[in-house]
Amino acid sequence: MPLNFVDYREALGIGFNDVNKYKFFKTRMINFLDGLGGDCPPLFSIKEYFHFCVQVGLDFKENPYESEYYHKVLSVLKDCYDIETFLAYYIFFLMCFEDVKDKQTTKEELTRLLKNSLVLSRIPYEIFDDEGNMFIFPKGAKELDDALISKPLEWLKDYPKAHSTFSRALRQYANGEHTRDVADNFRKALEEFFREFLHNEKDLENNRSLICSYLKEKGSDANLTNMLQPLIDGYKKINDAQVKHKDTFDPKFLEFIMYQTGLFIRMIITVEKEGENE
Repeated sequence: MPLNFVDYREALGIGFNDVNKYKFFKTRMINFLDGLGGDCPPLFSIKEYFHFCVQVGLDFKENPYESEYYHKVLSVLKDCYDIETFLAYYIFFLMCFEDVKDKQTTKEELTRLLKNSLVLSRIPYEIFDDEGNMFIFPKGAKELDDALISKPLEWLKDYPKAHSTFSRALRQYANGEHTRDVADNFRKALEEFFREFLHNEKDLENNRSLICSYLKEKGSDANLTNMLQPLIDGYKKINDAQVKHKDTFDPKFLEFIMYQTGLFIRMIITVEKEGENE
């Protein structure tokens, strides 16, 4: 397979810096998007554009030519001077986009354009679509993101409270919001998952032994449950000390909290699913 252009420049010793990668990414995106926007039906209707303006805080002005609404969004994207701003506007463009018969393109194609452009530009961001609510955050190892974020998010649909809180925490993480709130929402997501899974209203600490008892019933080795109890206890204490009683949470450790939450959820649901298949 031939080298990607960014990789080719790297091989020649003239690699792109972050600014040049964004320029390469943005130019590629705009080149594709510029070719869209026909009138039958319009690619972005007045209804979709109004919703977009409301969501991102832009002034809405009605236009007699419906095709212009798409080009107004395109103009916003062209004015973005950094990757974070571009991604924020584009994600909300996708969320406001409605698939309508005879449109020139689909939301899936526009999403694929974004994913492919990020990959080709070697810009490490991951996109998640949670029932139409899309969010994007810096990509970790693919194996970890798939196993400890994508799968838990998908499986939590059977546990709506935990799903909502876990999804909120991921969006906050993606948006770079106050790390204290993000960490606390990951803790709440785990606590709510235990409650929904065990059908009770106990807190994280009091459900710890019940989860371990459940795993023992499913044939877990005693050493595993002996290891798990202090892990859950330590997870709670970290959040109690760093989140509840301090103004800040060190962002260097936030990724660990995120993956640890996904790990707990994945392990328990995996045990449950395998038990159902036996």
